[in-house]
Formats: sequence, C-alpha cells, structure tokens
Amino acid sequence: MKEALIKKAKKYKKWLEKFDVTAFSYEVNGVNYYFAYYIKGKDVTGYAIISDKEERSADIEIAFKKLQSFANLSSNIFGSVRQLASVSPEYFFDIANVVPSNSDDDVLLKGKQIFNEQGELQSKLVELYKNYETHYGSNVGKSLKVTDEEIEYLLVTLATSDILQYEQSKLLINEYSLLKEFQRKLKQSGFIEKLQINRVTFLKELTSTDPAKKDNIIEQVRYVDKWGSLPFDRQLEELIRYSKEDRESKQNEYLKKIRYPKI
Repeated sequence: MKEALIKKAKKYKKWLEKFDVTAFSYEVNGVNYYFAYYIKGKDVTGYAIISDKEERSADIEIAFKKLQSFANLSSNIFGSVRQLASVSPEYFFDIANVVPSNSDDDVLLKGKQIFNEQGELQSKLVELYKNYETHYGSNVGKSLKVTDEEIEYLLVTLATSDILQYEQSKLLINEYSLLKEFQRKLKQSGFIEKLQINRVTFLKELTSTDPAKKDNIIEQVRYVDKWGSLPFDRQLEELIRYSKEDRESKQNEYLKKIRYPKI
C-alpha cells in the first residue's frame, strides 16, 4: 500500500521539492486517509491527503486537520520533549547530595533544596516522556491508526511537559543569584571536588548565563505564566484550550496549501 500512496503523492510534487507520506492514517467514513507533505529547503510548501481508495472532497478537511495535528504534536514530543528528557535527574540530585544535610551554611542548604526540586521536576519530565514513548509503541506505532483519543493524549502530554518546564524555568530565574553563590561556595568548601566532571560541567553551564536572558526560557515562561497561579488541572485545561485554538487558526491557512484533492 505504501508504494501506491507514494506514487499518488508524487504526482503533485513540484520541481526541486522533496516529499514524504506518513505511515499512519485517520479514518473518515470508512476511508483511511494519509498525510503527504512537500518540502523545498526547510519550508513545507504543500500538502496532499491521499488514500488507496477514492478520496471524498467532503472528508478532506476533517482528515487533514486530524493528521496534521497528530504529525505536528508528535514531532514536538519526539523532538524537543525527548531532548529535554535526555538529561538524567541524577545530574541534579548528585549536585544536591554533595552538601551535607547538617551544613550550617544557608546558601549551601538552599542550593541543595533547589537542586533537589529541579531533580524531582526532571524525574517527572523523564517519566512523562517514557510513558508516552511506551504508549505510542503499543498504540499508533502498532496499529498505524490515528484516533481522536490519541490526539487528546498527545495534548495532555505536551501541556504537562509545558507546566514542568515552566516550573523549572521559574525556579532558575528566581534563584539564579543564589545558585551562582551556591556554585562559588561549593568550590570554596571543596564539595565540588566530590562531583563527577560531567556534573561539574553541567553546573557551570546551568549558571553560566542568567536564565532571564535566554530566549527559550523566557518564551516558555511567558507562554505558561498567564495560568501559572492556577491549580495544575486548571493549567492543563487552559493550555490544551489555547493549543487547540492556536492550531485551528493556523490550520485554516494550511488548508490553502492542499494540492490534492481540491476542497
């Protein structure tokens, strides 16, 4: 079936473009639709919604929005979230653990607390990603079928990831000055010599630049901050609502790039 779909998608490719067809499909009125996209350089230049059966123009918009949503959301999971989750929580915990709990230095104790908090947040982020990876392998990865339930699961996973990243970023911004002093006192006390070299490098990178001046961190904080004071469940609801509204508005423009079938 894949070869037939590729052959059909190829008909709508323009000169110097590359294209691909997703392995997964979305079913509308008994027909399985697949998502083809065309790329020139780094830009997506067009789309096609194809099937091994006859496509129905009336169903194309439905199929496109579902397939485009899943492709976009899952790429965020397997791209940015996977990269963030690749950092082991042990990096944070190991730094915290070199400070004795009975230390009489307030800066060292506060720094220990902050790194433990960051480690807990990172543990949740790693677990979140691993759970989605397992879920994907057992569901879409096996059936190659996108469902509304799968899209909702993705939305919840990404919104949860946004909240965890927000909490980590806020903690870094609010406590940056203290963490710089914490690093200095770790050196002064000799505790830093107990850390593996990769932990020392991690600590240096974490404190090398004020997080309030890092665009990626500021962007993340601004995105979630308007709901940051709400309980977790309410934050989740608002982030999912916003994501759906934002995606819907963009998809109305993307629809204009559908080459086949015409809608």
